[in-house]
Amino acid sequence: MSFNVNPNTIYYLLIYAIIVVLRFFKMYRQVKSGTEGRNWRHYCFVALEFVYSSAGIVILLLTAAPQWASVIIMAYIVLLLVSAFLDAMGDDFPEGTRLLANVSIILIVSVLSVTFNQTVLFSKAPQTSRASDKSPATLREYVVAVPYIDYTLRRHLGERLGERMLVFVTAVKASTRDEAVAAAKRQFWDENNSAVTPFDPKRPKTPQTVFLDADRIIVEART
Repeated sequence: MSFNVNPNTIYYLLIYAIIVVLRFFKMYRQVKSGTEGRNWRHYCFVALEFVYSSAGIVILLLTAAPQWASVIIMAYIVLLLVSAFLDAMGDDFPEGTRLLANVSIILIVSVLSVTFNQTVLFSKAPQTSRASDKSPATLREYVVAVPYIDYTLRRHLGERLGERMLVFVTAVKASTRDEAVAAAKRQFWDENNSAVTPFDPKRPKTPQTVFLDADRIIVEART
């Protein structure tokens, strides 16, 4: 079973990696020289950059799943506000707390980026491909016999008609028997179909004047 990777997944993972590398080079000398207030924890304080970089995914999600727009926007705003607050006011918190908060946001953004890119933003492409590769349905010619009762004729003949029914026969092209039956029914009820008209010309063709016996319809495919 092959595993397909959305190019956007690789793109965003590279962006996140570049953010981490740039942060490392920015802080390396300060941490190595023992600059006051600088230690290895400062390498991880990049939550705000991660949230900024994920804005493109949010836009794509709003397009792919507009029904979840309010949830997506609120979740992004919360992440943005929390990460911005940590970036601006982080020095007022214990470094352990600040580290945990930054790492948590980084993991959340990274995991959601991969998940959404591999599911919501990637699943539509294969489906479109499969739909375009699907061959058109083969049409066959069917002969459909539709039995029916003309109530206006039955009133005129009475018991002399007995249990006999009238039959409307038509030839239609369809891919399945069910489609052929549906097409024959449409023809049956078509007002322009002169083959089926009430015996009483003053009465319109409606279910009150004509009864179509759907249970007795016969369908045969022509070879």
